[in-house]
Amino acid sequence: MGYLHRWNYKNKEPFHNELLNDVREIIKDYSNVLENVFVSPEFIKFNGVTGKGCETFILHHENYYNSVKTGTFFVKEYDIVVTSILLTLRYHYPSTEINCDGLMTCSVNKETLGVNTYWENGIKYVRDKFGYEFDRELSSDEYAQEIILLKPRVVEFIDETD
Repeated sequence: MGYLHRWNYKNKEPFHNELLNDVREIIKDYSNVLENVFVSPEFIKFNGVTGKGCETFILHHENYYNSVKTGTFFVKEYDIVVTSILLTLRYHYPSTEINCDGLMTCSVNKETLGVNTYWENGIKYVRDKFGYEFDRELSSDEYAQEIILLKPRVVEFIDETD
């Protein structure tokens, strides 16, 4: 079963190089399951190769709200790319909102704040690859459904030379 991943990107500026470099690394790691890949400061686009994806992922810097369905069968490779890129986007642009069936408490563990396996895989990937950590918080979405929010944990750098 695939998921409908939704996001609301609130920054109208073109994507900065740090995000684009991370996205290129993710795409490189999963190049065997992706096709029609395009990465630029204006938009990021790709799909899974036949049988490995569903809808085309398009992230445009001027299109605030968007979504992508990742498929209806075993498409874990496509899901990890989508979730990893969305987590990286959220890390670099914390005002970005992410919502997905796999983050709602009807399909996850409300007590432990564990999320769907596809999201757990994405969280592990960006932590291992880039060192990005996310705190989890129980919240409600616009439909009053409980959801797990993934908030970037940014460590402040303290310059001790001053």
